[in-house]
Amino acid sequence: MVFGEISIKDKLGRTIILRNARPEDADDLVKYLKATSAETPYLIREPEEITITKENEEQFLQAKIDAERELMLIALIDGKHIGNCFLMSIAPYKRYRHRCDVAIALYKEYCGCGIGTAMLQTVLNVAREAGYEQAELEVMAENENAIAMYEKLGFKKYGRCWKMKFNNIEWLFFDVGSTLVSEEKPFFHRLHEIAEAVNEPFEIIQDKVLQLYKEKKKGERVLIKEYGIERPRWRSEDEELFPESYECLERLSKKYKIGVIANQYPGTASRLEKHGVLRFIDLVIASAEEGLEKPDRRIFELALSRAHCKPENAVMIGDRVDNDIIPAKKLGMKTVRVKQGMWKYWEALSESEQADYEVDDLSAVLELFEEEM
Repeated sequence: MVFGEISIKDKLGRTIILRNARPEDADDLVKYLKATSAETPYLIREPEEITITKENEEQFLQAKIDAERELMLIALIDGKHIGNCFLMSIAPYKRYRHRCDVAIALYKEYCGCGIGTAMLQTVLNVAREAGYEQAELEVMAENENAIAMYEKLGFKKYGRCWKMKFNNIEWLFFDVGSTLVSEEKPFFHRLHEIAEAVNEPFEIIQDKVLQLYKEKKKGERVLIKEYGIERPRWRSEDEELFPESYECLERLSKKYKIGVIANQYPGTASRLEKHGVLRFIDLVIASAEEGLEKPDRRIFELALSRAHCKPENAVMIGDRVDNDIIPAKKLGMKTVRVKQGMWKYWEALSESEQADYEVDDLSAVLELFEEEM
């Protein structure tokens, strides 16, 4: 359909032009498809799977203009194409006439500025005017930012499909604390000792620590400094393997090389052996032995070098946004955040803090990487 050009303002005050995608935009749109597929795991195709030609795209765009109830909308800043949103019929049958399919994508640098919301709202308004009663879309369950936007616009979840998989992955690197190993017992033991040292009820100390973690601070460390007390010994002997860790490592080690990148006291490999999982691990890189600590990129580079692995062929799996997700993403690794332990309260706001996937435990990690049975 023909759409009259309009302009909007994004959150940064920039003027965004929304208009029909035209055949002369075909070259830009093919490049856009390849670029956005490489930028995010949340689209359905890999860059090499974008095989559409400029001529095919020109025909497609003209067909959308000629269609009575379909639309391809593009957004531009200063004449530069930055994203698009489409509206299509589900099927050419009377019983499907009330249903339409919508989708949207932007170059990563323009996400989070309100442009996507404005584009999608515009397309939904057009859909209503065209007589559609039900708009549908697909989104990956881990794409929490997109889901929040869709729900704000009135979408509701009505089904779930299997996750899409990572491709070309050779190595899976795991953190240890609160990822493979539960630190709950030694952590609470330390809080009890802090409470005794400052003569405060344990519940008060626990609440203070929880609030500090929600503020993205290591709560017990802050309190120890504030109270001016000696740091209680970390009782590593009380650490326990998470129930899912053994099966996760055992099964994934049959398909991938398994590594560890962790900030740990001396003896990480020995402790993993005691837990019975070292047999599944091909490489252990620990801060105490290497003299490097996360988030220093050099510890990740060291692990990749010893693994003879390129960043794009590796995944970092850990619980901490600051130590695991941000530095691994900067290097070009894929990332999975496991929301366990106290760092699960970290609210990832910026793009740099967003993992490719977020899961609640290692059972979900296993599901993510294992071939469907």
